[in-house]
Amino acid sequence: MKIFEKYIQEAFGCLLMHSVFLKDGRIRKGKIIDKNDIAMMERSDIEKVQVGELEDDDIGENAASGLIARAIATNQFSISPTLSGKTNITSIADGLIEIDEGNVIKLNNLSPNIAVSTLNNHDVVYRGDHTVSVKIISFVISSSDLDKILNFLKKNKIVKLKKFNSMRFGVIYTIAKNEKRSLIEKTKKSIMSRISNYNSTIMDERVVPHDVASIKNNVVELLENNINCILLFLSTSITDVNDIVPTVINDLGGKINSFGMPVDPGNLTLSGKINDVDIIVAAGSARSDSLNGFDWHLNCLHANIEVSQEMVNSLGVGGLLKDIDFAVKRKRVSKTIDTKKSNIAAVVLCAGESKRMGNRNKLLLKVAGKSLIKNYIDNISKSNVSEIVIVTGYQSIE
Repeated sequence: MKIFEKYIQEAFGCLLMHSVFLKDGRIRKGKIIDKNDIAMMERSDIEKVQVGELEDDDIGENAASGLIARAIATNQFSISPTLSGKTNITSIADGLIEIDEGNVIKLNNLSPNIAVSTLNNHDVVYRGDHTVSVKIISFVISSSDLDKILNFLKKNKIVKLKKFNSMRFGVIYTIAKNEKRSLIEKTKKSIMSRISNYNSTIMDERVVPHDVASIKNNVVELLENNINCILLFLSTSITDVNDIVPTVINDLGGKINSFGMPVDPGNLTLSGKINDVDIIVAAGSARSDSLNGFDWHLNCLHANIEVSQEMVNSLGVGGLLKDIDFAVKRKRVSKTIDTKKSNIAAVVLCAGESKRMGNRNKLLLKVAGKSLIKNYIDNISKSNVSEIVIVTGYQSIE
């Protein structure tokens, strides 16, 4: 695209590079200038404007953004309507998002006119959450750059959703001599709140003395109870990889996946496995409702992601968790909504000239910072429709 400053009488059919403020409104940047625009600028005593002229290999921002978004998204995501060169990719289920950070960097380096933004790797997403945005920076992108991007995305994935699955839990609470049982009751409420957010179930829970024999016998019994995971809340946290519970896991033919994590609170969390049953030993701090390294383990568990010590060690940057009430911040996981797309499409008719509003187009009026039509489309995109078709005409660029 070539950029010029032109007299407004010569700007017909050009792309307006910057918004123009009129005596009674404005003409937004990115609009193809028509005769009506020229007349309004003349009435506002505007002589010249910065315009762009498209070259033969230029692709418009909306078309390019939509093509790139469709190349990124899989059937785990929905794609929002493209507005002003930006397309959002939205999760259709609850789960963990997996981002290939290296591929995102490579993708953004393919052209100065593209900006692909994502959530962090292993962020929790819920149905309807935006996970990726694709933005064309300068109104157009060259067809050669677009081809490079699309060819790259044919061979390289940048985003994947690991859906949450409900699980069956057994829970063991150990209690030391003279320890108050009220602490265990508080812990039960906290773990029940956490587990229910995944639509999971506690099948069996036991309070046992804090000794090797008691813990080992109860772990063996729970292993035979058709559960997916055993959670242990100990009267005193594990302090060494050869402590009581790690010894029990090893004695029963299991393995330790990780012990210790650079996440605070939650440093002393342990994960392991016996046969096909996962084992998580929570740090003492996980008795609280506050965000904890234990929650990261629960997320991976429900997303069927195998935890390793290397994965855990990668959490150090960002591992110092804010002191917030996680119970208040924690979102609900949708438990009853069928996330399959329906066979219903939405058609949004917005081609009218809005003559009854005078010089203003009611669909472009701002409500809470967003145009009326954008509010409509955003709300529709959160529904279960399979497709959104937007019919434009008058002021289609805006």
